[in-house]
Amino acid sequence: MEIRQLKYFVLAARTLNFTEAAQAAHVVQSTLSQQIKQLETELSVPLFHRVGRHVTLTVEGRAFLPDAERILLYAEKGRQRMADLRAVEGGDLYIGVCTGIGLSAILIDALTEFNRQHPRVHVHIEEDIVDVLEQRLLDHKIDLAMMFTPRQANDAIEVRPIFTTRLKAIVGERHPLASASSITLEQLQRHPLVLPGRSWYVRQELDGMAARQGVVLEPTIEINVNSQLLYMVQRGHWITVLPDVATLAYNGLVTLPIQGEEGQIETSILVPADRYQRRAVTLFVEALEESARQMWP
Repeated sequence: MEIRQLKYFVLAARTLNFTEAAQAAHVVQSTLSQQIKQLETELSVPLFHRVGRHVTLTVEGRAFLPDAERILLYAEKGRQRMADLRAVEGGDLYIGVCTGIGLSAILIDALTEFNRQHPRVHVHIEEDIVDVLEQRLLDHKIDLAMMFTPRQANDAIEVRPIFTTRLKAIVGERHPLASASSITLEQLQRHPLVLPGRSWYVRQELDGMAARQGVVLEPTIEINVNSQLLYMVQRGHWITVLPDVATLAYNGLVTLPIQGEEGQIETSILVPADRYQRRAVTLFVEALEESARQMWP
């Protein structure tokens, strides 16, 4: 029994399509079919019913699938441990950042300190909405995510809360409301609004707050790029609503508490629960947690 045979079997069992499984494994279909056949011979049971191009799992195949998945998981954990022993300080680190947080000062400080201590680790950062980052974690496309805590728990993801932020109205220093002590949602309606799109977690929370207060917010412009949204606000004409943490890396902005509901949003670090965490991942998580403690006690 070989690891590649188990990999081919699991791919075929998940897709129930040998062609798709072969494409996912980057082999020709005949190779995948031959290896699965050899696995069936070794186990002395059929794993698939084959009727033309259609395949389904046999009773034995369904029973064997969880075992095959566990073996592959342990094999991957072992491979990663050995890779860590060979190059603890090198390699790549893939980080997802939730839109609405962006390259906040907390993340920037953590990156700076991490690079100072581990300059050989190549860090890759991507920004997207909560649902996309959660799926990329599950697909093992990223190592960790800094994002708003998902509304629904997922046993395959470990969630580590690091701080709680609040939705604030944000204006430029030259905006007429810059000297105000707070603002209501009704007042927001009377000013040109630039908000993130409705796919953003932050926008969904804001719309929920507004609905509970009987207010409908109609932005003039929607922008799904954090830096561009805040740049427009800096120019002085526009007003937006974001978590206050999003402004820490920017100058020329004023945050205003929103009267009534506070709009608290918990921010967490998420890592896959079913995967061995490389030392680089553990060290960066520690750097993020320390940065959050220093800047957002």
